[in-house]
Amino acid sequence: MNNGKGYYEDISDDLLYVSQSISQKISSEDFNLSDEKEIIKDILEKLESQSSE
Repeated sequence: MNNGKGYYEDISDDLLYVSQSISQKISSEDFNLSDEKEIIKDILEKLESQSSE
């Protein structure tokens, strides 16, 4: 698995996207965050697999 700067930049971009998406939904009083929850799970899986190598 790639452990370079680009790998972490991709994760950072994903986290930024999720954060913005959650903020937008909350602002519009949409509290269904299931899509964001799945993205966060994927991010955590990437980080966990990276740390176990």
